[in-house]
Amino acid sequence: MPAAASAAFGEESAPPPLPAAAGRWSVAVAFALFVVIGVASGVAGVLLPAQIADYGVDEATIGITFFTSAAGYVVASVLSGALVGRAGTRRALLVAGLLLLGAWLATAARPPFAAFVLLSLLSGFGMGAIDCVLNIYLATRPGATSLLNRLHAFFGVHSGVCRGRPLTLGFVLRGRAVIVA
Repeated sequence: MPAAASAAFGEESAPPPLPAAAGRWSVAVAFALFVVIGVASGVAGVLLPAQIADYGVDEATIGITFFTSAAGYVVASVLSGALVGRAGTRRALLVAGLLLLGAWLATAARPPFAAFVLLSLLSGFGMGAIDCVLNIYLATRPGATSLLNRLHAFFGVHSGVCRGRPLTLGFVLRGRAVIVA
């Protein structure tokens, strides 16, 4: 009888445990990916003046990209569980990463504004899927609460490093709560 069928009603069987070294590497990669999507989220506001000038649009029009990016994120949040269920964590993360990378590369080519708006939807979907897939993965690991807290702290690491507050990173790595004004 398959492992999933032998689980009690309403319970899912846990994935097989990883060797200790593989588990540490996968958690480190998850943290690094959250730094990347955190930096990408923070950069969006910095790029606004250049994007407004490049596309010759006003602030209200460029704001459409925030809506489409958020819409992509929400759609990814809804679909990620099914994606992981069908494809598995690795494949789901690979698909999300490739979609995000493709959206970023296409955006770097300065496409027409309508394409830029659609690429922001794809970028939001990629970031949302990476977020959800990593949450799903770490929720199954031993010490899930601590891992998830640290994962989300790494999303904001860029603000401490980029704003001249590298001590924030040291406190996050040690698992201490820090409020830096």
